[in-house]
Amino acid sequence: MTIFYGANSSGVYGFYDDTLGTPPTSAVKVSDDDWKALLLAQQLGAKITASASGSPQAVSEDGAGSVINLSTVTASSNFAAPVTLKAQAVAAQAWINQQANLAAAMGEVFTATMRAYVQTISSIASGADTATKTLPTQPSDVMTATATTSTATTTTATDSTTTTSAAS
Repeated sequence: MTIFYGANSSGVYGFYDDTLGTPPTSAVKVSDDDWKALLLAQQLGAKITASASGSPQAVSEDGAGSVINLSTVTASSNFAAPVTLKAQAVAAQAWINQQANLAAAMGEVFTATMRAYVQTISSIASGADTATKTLPTQPSDVMTATATTSTATTTTATDSTTTTSAAS
């Protein structure tokens, strides 16, 4: 089995196994080690593209980064594009919504720390805050009991007079 890389008649690049058919005439032979490294790099976030000579190359950050030296590719490599701060903030909003639902169900409210966290995350997610470079840490003190005062009113009827008293 010999692996080739090249463009088909539609101009789409791919790998070809000569035991399964004839590769395109412009395809270049790929060593077994390079083929394995290219596939591993792709699995770890790289994009396989054609170099100027038509040979396959792995490019980090889904093709937006730099060409990867295939001899350095290991199972612990990471070639994926970093997640943007805005995307992280949008994801953090799901946790905030969950906490808000729990607080409402339990008759509690957010602490001042949690409210500040929510405001910061919302500003980052909306794009209003572009100065912050890292997502703030989720607060551990999320909810507090609401300060409620209950007033019970009792009415007692004695003859034709009504007496009302407030209990707290």
